[in-house]
Amino acid sequence: MSSESILFDFADEATLLSKENMVRLLIAVAEGDTFQFLKKAIVCDDSPGLNTVPNSPETLANAWNNAIRARQRYNGYWMEFENAAGLRLSFGYDPNEARRLFLSAKKTDLRSDDNLREFVRIGEVIFNTLHPMYGFGLFSYDSHETPEIGAPIPAALWDINFFSYGLVQEWGRETLASLPVWREADIGSGGLLLEMSQNPITRPQITNYREASAALGFARYFQGG
Repeated sequence: MSSESILFDFADEATLLSKENMVRLLIAVAEGDTFQFLKKAIVCDDSPGLNTVPNSPETLANAWNNAIRARQRYNGYWMEFENAAGLRLSFGYDPNEARRLFLSAKKTDLRSDDNLREFVRIGEVIFNTLHPMYGFGLFSYDSHETPEIGAPIPAALWDINFFSYGLVQEWGRETLASLPVWREADIGSGGLLLEMSQNPITRPQITNYREASAALGFARYFQGG
């Protein structure tokens, strides 16, 4: 089934390879008990009979250990988490390419405005916790070539655009804040989030993409995953 992702790129591998950082992220996602992480099949022998991991620092740290143990089965370090409404998201990365973190969901689930809002909210949690250089989506392997990690960024406009403080300084906060967008939000450490459409899958606001891309000098934009 088709999935959509936000990709977060980092300056080096140290952030994602740090167990302490990843456990901090799990704790941040679990805050408020809106989401619970799912146990890893086979490698999890703690909390027998439970499908989810209790939201305590100790059990979440053990859950990340299990994600590392399950690397071969899951093609990387991945955590899935679910809310009471049944929305399931996941984040993770390939330790061989530890400068890029993926946040993913089923495309069919993101057709719901409420689900998309939660998806973006978790993206903000990731950005505010780990402070990547850049985040962009909706990305789909079905529709896009995978952007090179470390290539000059940004080179195109996406549905959802996370700019770090460095990129905000490079492009100019006034310039970015003046772009036609559906939503603009300040994010961690001087960053800026720009969303082009309320729901880029069901109601794309194409004029925003065209005008904002032209204003930034981008030759292309990606819309709708």
